[in-house]
Amino acid sequence: MRIFSLQTDDSTLEMTTNRAPAEHLNYGDHEKGDIIMIDVQVPKDGSKVDTYYSGLNWNAGHDGGGYCGIQDHGPKGRTYIFSMWDPKTTTTEKITAAYQGLWTKSHHFGHEGSGLHSDNTSLGWDPDVWFTLAVRRWDVGKHSHFGYWVQNQASRVWTHLVTFDYPIADVTFMSSTSSFMENYSAHGDGSLLRQVHYGHGYKRRLDKTWIPFVNANFSVNQGAQTANWNHNYNAGTKADYFFLELGKTVHPDPGVGTHHSFKLATAMPPKPAKSAITFTISKATHDVVEWHVPETSTPQFSYTIDVDGKHIASGVDPEKRNLDLKQIQGNKVTVTLEDLFGETVSVSKVIT
Repeated sequence: MRIFSLQTDDSTLEMTTNRAPAEHLNYGDHEKGDIIMIDVQVPKDGSKVDTYYSGLNWNAGHDGGGYCGIQDHGPKGRTYIFSMWDPKTTTTEKITAAYQGLWTKSHHFGHEGSGLHSDNTSLGWDPDVWFTLAVRRWDVGKHSHFGYWVQNQASRVWTHLVTFDYPIADVTFMSSTSSFMENYSAHGDGSLLRQVHYGHGYKRRLDKTWIPFVNANFSVNQGAQTANWNHNYNAGTKADYFFLELGKTVHPDPGVGTHHSFKLATAMPPKPAKSAITFTISKATHDVVEWHVPETSTPQFSYTIDVDGKHIASGVDPEKRNLDLKQIQGNKVTVTLEDLFGETVSVSKVIT
């Protein structure tokens, strides 16, 4: 599977036989949802240039189709990627970036389909470290927004990389989620060892219950461009995660074949094992209320403000951290935040 956003310096793809085949895991979550997430780790020995470790792929061939993951781009560095294709319907509106985090860049593409691509190379990622990738969608007027967050589990820091404004309402994660690893360069070297681990994946249904990704259907793409290494692949499970690997010294375990079904040996909890958001009210006066969410906390998704038990304001805004209170009379303000995974926490403070 070749994806435009992974483009290299090749202006045309000449026929080669030396690339590695692409490996896929499909999690079979055929239900509508509003959150998808997965953990990804690239072992140090398996990190190679010209490799895309795609963590989440959704709605392929449908409205709202997209993908995100991490990429070893060699000279450009180790990159975070988030891309979506333009609507399949007749709308002429294009996807735009409603929010771009520090160092994130976005641009439209039009090679293999059309859409909006974003990447962040400066933030960086490291081999042998687990990263959580999370995408949440919500409605804004007649559009759907899709936000992308990552967590470095070594530092515990969360980063809101980007939010796309998709010009159709009520677009959910409607099809099965998948992951894959590919050697995307036309001149790639399939002999090199490539490895990736995927675990702790979930989709949240629209009724707010969760589907854990404990089962995965494996497949491998073999073709003329990968002819030298079509049989140098393997996949399987290690307790609580799935693994994919490619390379000269790699061969399928008995029974794997080009298609196989895997199930994790370790049971997963019914919902993600992420702590609820933590925050403090840093200022509460008759002019303004301000709050602070540590970068190691589960990220903010929405906010609600009450004064003396009376509702003042609310909204979905992952980056909002203050509200004007100049026209509000009262003695105590309460800030309630919903986090990325749907947990809510309230903090109150006397207005001074």
